[in-house]
Parts: sequence; structure tokens; C-alpha cells
Amino acid sequence: MEEVPIFDGEESGKKKNKKKCKRERIEQTQCKAKMLVKLKDGRWEVTHFVRDHNHPLVAKPSLSNYLQSHMGISPEEKRFLEILHNCNLTSGRMMTIMSEFYVSELNVPYGPKAITNLCVGFSKD
Repeated sequence: MEEVPIFDGEESGKKKNKKKCKRERIEQTQCKAKMLVKLKDGRWEVTHFVRDHNHPLVAKPSLSNYLQSHMGISPEEKRFLEILHNCNLTSGRMMTIMSEFYVSELNVPYGPKAITNLCVGFSKD
């Protein structure tokens, strides 16, 4: 049986050591806080509310823009971003302009990735 040559830096049968990506862990607390709402006669009504949390709440409101529920771009801003896109501005530059409107980049309710995704939609139209 013929042996397979092993080149410099290779070992037979062993995997190469790859660096693992360090990711932040999300701590699950099984929080019981909740709010249930129902639409009754064209109005939203709170039917059940539990206020108690078993974890500290977010201390920085500026971090709320990372929550999926807070990542909305209004129709007026979409139109403005479309105009900026048509002027061949990069999404980073658009984010800088929007941060001027919101006083700080931390206050913009969406990130540069949301702008990039929106611009891809503009290109398809």
C-alpha cells in the first residue's frame, strides 16, 4: 500500500487548529414580565399585564435601537435615503447624515446595515 506524503505543516488525521469566534452570550432569565393586548372594536386594549422583572432593565435607552421592534425607518426617511442613494452616496455616508438629524449616531433608530438593506431594494426597482 502506498503512503500519502505529509507536507510541511500538515499532520495526518488531525484537524487544523482554527480560531473560534468569540460571541457574546445572551443570558436567559426566564423573566415573567409580559403584556397581552387584544383589538376590540377598533381599539387596542391591554388584557393582561405583569410588571415584575427578574433582571435589571436596560440602563441606556440608546441601546434600544438594536432591538428588532425599534428598527423602523419611517416612509419619509426611506424617501430621503432613496434620494441620497440616487446621489451615489455610500450607506456609511448616509448614516453620517442621518446621525446629524438625530444629533448622535447612538440616537438613530436603525443601523448602517438597515440602510444597506434598504438601498439593495432601491437598486432592484
